Amino acid sequence: MTFQERIPIILDLLNEEGKVSVPQLCKRFSVSEVTIRKDLAEMEKRNMLLRTFGGAVLAAQGSVRLEADIKDAQARASIGHVAASYVGPGDFIFLGPGLTCVEIARNLKGIKRLTIVTMNVSAAMELVDIPETKVILVTGDFTRRSGTYYVTGTRVLESVGGLSFDKVLVTVDGITLSGGFTVLDDITAQIFHPLFNRATAVYICAASSKFGKNSLSALNVPSSTTTVVTDSQLPDAFQTQMNEVGIKLICA
Repeated sequence: MTFQERIPIILDLLNEEGKVSVPQLCKRFSVSEVTIRKDLAEMEKRNMLLRTFGGAVLAAQGSVRLEADIKDAQARASIGHVAASYVGPGDFIFLGPGLTCVEIARNLKGIKRLTIVTMNVSAAMELVDIPETKVILVTGDFTRRSGTYYVTGTRVLESVGGLSFDKVLVTVDGITLSGGFTVLDDITAQIFHPLFNRATAVYICAASSKFGKNSLSALNVPSSTTTVVTDSQLPDAFQTQMNEVGIKLICA
């Protein structure tokens, strides 16, 4: 069993019991204490838990993580793993901002000869010093949202202007039956639109919790080249809508 496969089980145990111990997890997964401590350290880095002496506890606002936060963390981990599997050796890709795209970056580390253009500073840090991977961080205004760092603004538009990508992987802030795909601000929409139009394939990676929510700026998504990657909790109504508009849907 891999680390990615252990994540949802550890989170489920934390949700049920409030805490876990290293010996408990060693027995559950039949792995060494070194492996479990590495798992817990990485999960703490991703804000999934807080490590304690000999184990870990739920983490949210200092002590208790809400169940919705746990489900979103599980969804992001699954989506990141699946979305990255569609990236191949030698691809030229664009990676957008957000926690889900950080998860994608973590799953790109074994793919050779990648060139990754990104506005996601947190994702770029995950990929630094990876052999045979070139990371290009675009120019923009440095900012922070939802636990990640990224750059934005008109200078991002200038940095990616004219570039065509094999794959564009981004997340969104809302998806509704009536309004389609939306993001938090106009500048993000302005950055995404030309990228969508010049990409061989577009992957919109968003947890099912984003469905049914509206944000400020609508996206024009080309249905013929777009795939939506979400988690298994997506309601049937949205699955039907994706089929009707010709957008491929993958539920991780």
